[in-house]
Amino acid sequence: MRSLKRVLKLAAAAGVLFVIYGQACSKVKFATNTNNKGDGPVTPFSNPPVCETGNDPVDPDSGLQGDIYYLDQSQPRYQNVDDYISFGHRLDNPLFLSQLNVPTRMFDTGFQIDGGDLVRDEQNNVLIEYFALDLYSQLRLTPQDAPGNYQLGLISDDASKLDAKISGDVYTTVVDNDGQHPPRLGCGSVISMNANTRLPIRVKYDQGPRYHIALMMLWRKIDGSSPPEEPLCGLNGNETWFDPTNQQPTSNFNELLTRGWSVVKPNNFKLPGNHLNPCL
Repeated sequence: MRSLKRVLKLAAAAGVLFVIYGQACSKVKFATNTNNKGDGPVTPFSNPPVCETGNDPVDPDSGLQGDIYYLDQSQPRYQNVDDYISFGHRLDNPLFLSQLNVPTRMFDTGFQIDGGDLVRDEQNNVLIEYFALDLYSQLRLTPQDAPGNYQLGLISDDASKLDAKISGDVYTTVVDNDGQHPPRLGCGSVISMNANTRLPIRVKYDQGPRYHIALMMLWRKIDGSSPPEEPLCGLNGNETWFDPTNQQPTSNFNELLTRGWSVVKPNNFKLPGNHLNPCL
């Protein structure tokens, strides 16, 4: 694993996602965010990473890179993801994800360091709630994807927003699923994709109070420039999309699949800056 020596386990009630922490140290160091940035991750790419690589074979340049933020006990419990990122404390290590595919699950264990210790904030509290992810990537088609128009969507608990550089060098919000809520489907705009498209995207997500967590990025290919009606847009609930005890999909999620929705796959994400994923 390329000189990485520590393994973190992102444990959930019905499964474990493996993430990697670099360097041989027993504590995770945090730093206050003083940079209200908006055009890429703050944490240097060269810092020892936190990784979630998944199980699927992926291209070496695939994935999302981002930063992890958390709120300390003295801070307000914000309702919007932008506040978490603007006023939270930032982890010193960059986060790399293979995709956004976390069905509704219980989340009360935390990030476990190899050896048994848990990632803690500056007040020695286990980091299981009141944190945010700020993720960057480029969206692309694979040879298995047909060019055309795609509608984007997010299922999240709690807040999530998807921004993209549709035209020019300015991010525009294309899916707004912000606020504190149980797992909810947010339906968004339509983007045009072809084999050469490398669409810069930014996904912002926060987890408020425990115990449920979910984050899934979906899309569906459509005919024309206007998406067909999706009757489940805005529907929310802890058991609406998945059984949180075993992550099995409900009839609602299966309905989405019948209407062309699917989870965006790992190779559809290309790391910004022509980097190779250090976690692979």
